[in-house]
Amino acid sequence: MLIDWKYTYKRRGWTIQSVFNSLSEKTWEAFEAFHKIRGIQSPEKNEYDKTFSLHEKSNIQDEPIQEEVPKKKKAYTKKRVPSNERAKTKK
Repeated sequence: MLIDWKYTYKRRGWTIQSVFNSLSEKTWEAFEAFHKIRGIQSPEKNEYDKTFSLHEKSNIQDEPIQEEVPKKKKAYTKKRVPSNERAKTKK
């Protein structure tokens, strides 16, 4: 007898998205195998398809956008005064 996936997900704090992201191979067969190995009923295919479609949309939006970074000016420091000259000026 397999445990209901909703119970396990709630108890362990899982989401379909987190399980999907943890899979090295992002396929329905791998998703089913994940649940079968753990003795859990797998969610319906339409639940998987919703998550997979969200993943595909996010891949399209995750393309890096290169922005021009303004060059920074060098920060010049004050010239150091030797310590023996500082002692002369204080007296």
